[in-house]
Amino acid sequence: MKFSIPEEHEEKVKHWAIKKMGEQFWTHKKNIYDVFKKHGKVPNFDNFPKYRDHWDELIRYRQSKDTLARSSINKASAEKKEYHHSLCPGGYKARVEE
Repeated sequence: MKFSIPEEHEEKVKHWAIKKMGEQFWTHKKNIYDVFKKHGKVPNFDNFPKYRDHWDELIRYRQSKDTLARSSINKASAEKKEYHHSLCPGGYKARVEE
């Protein structure tokens, strides 16, 4: 399957795609840590061969002083939230009619 993107939108699409890939990669690393390390498990490297080379580095990073300090600051900020997002995937446009 191929997509053709008009040239005038090419930079916007490229920027969005790179941003989205970064978000997905961050989420993937977070989920790996949550599933395995928080429960005291180590992934089966036969099923996840690409994790083997990076596992120790990920654990070292997630348990570093800087990461833990940043995490506690972000948790405190999240607790101060008064208004939470509740518009659904369609956003404001989808809710205007309701």
